Amino acid sequence: MANRQSTWVNEQTWKSGWEKLETLDGGGQGEAYRARRKSDGKIGFLKVIKSKNDAERRARFFREATAYDSFGVEGIPRLIESNAQHHSDFSMTPFIVTDFISGMTLRKWRESQDSVTLESAVEITKSLLSVLEDCHAQGCVHRDVKPDNI
Repeated sequence: MANRQSTWVNEQTWKSGWEKLETLDGGGQGEAYRARRKSDGKIGFLKVIKSKNDAERRARFFREATAYDSFGVEGIPRLIESNAQHHSDFSMTPFIVTDFISGMTLRKWRESQDSVTLESAVEITKSLLSVLEDCHAQGCVHRDVKPDNI
């Protein structure tokens, strides 16, 4: 039987189990890093909440972690580890670690291209719509679909 670590942890912060490898572009909700789990070297995408003292943001952060944990949608990263279930405990700094997806964002990819064929644009759009359709079927409506998040 495999030794599976719990997805939901009771750590005060990410620092006890993870080390930052690279700072990535974050968003309005959190700071972002490529990180390595200390126990086994697993690479993940680490997101640490920015608004540590905002109850609404902390609750939203927990909902995000729960979505990663509960969705089995192809194209959406899986939750590896989080302490966001403790969002009401302000002594804790909420963090989320998901699968790390290598590569450029859609925005950076597009900026690197001189032009994009109509066929490529249609295929990319169809792939994105397929993921969104699967998310919608599970009751999730993504509020921030944009090239920087793809």
